Amino acid sequence: MIETSYGPVDEIKFWSNVKFSSRDQCWEWLGGRDSDGYAMFYLGVVDGKEKTSRVNRLVYELFYGIKIDPRLLACHRCDNPGCVNPHHLFLGTNSDNLMDASRKGRIASGERNGRYTHPERTARGDRHGFRLHPERIARGERCHKTKLKRNDVLEIRQSPENTINLAQKYGVHRHTIQLIQKRLSWRWL
Repeated sequence: MIETSYGPVDEIKFWSNVKFSSRDQCWEWLGGRDSDGYAMFYLGVVDGKEKTSRVNRLVYELFYGIKIDPRLLACHRCDNPGCVNPHHLFLGTNSDNLMDASRKGRIASGERNGRYTHPERTARGDRHGFRLHPERIARGERCHKTKLKRNDVLEIRQSPENTINLAQKYGVHRHTIQLIQKRLSWRWL
């Protein structure tokens, strides 16, 4: 048993789940995986709770003999989530991992984004959330940023005063007053 930052690990049981190959090739994990395909290892009961850990973190600690800072990730150079070859792993932050994925073209952006590749999935018209659930949209007094109340808006629409005076009176910009008077905002009133 070797002590890691995740708890004690039985090395014989651990390494028996690895299909070894050369240093340059991926070492495949034969044990369990999570829903994203990453190799997982059951550590047993630690502090009264059942614990599992991603194998790439354990491999890094076991192979290099250091404890990984919890803020760091053991990232794959090979982009194979089932690989446990320590030569394919490097330590980095989440930002480093995302930059690595972006450099390798593994993050869909621009014209490779789903909005462009699957336009039929984009909710438009009657399928859009604003149409399906209008009650969920924070408008008027329900919006946390609003300075005006329903009665204020009705008074602004009836008032003969100019926009500058009304803006000073209600503590808003004159453009806000103009939008209310033209019924471009607070249209439902």
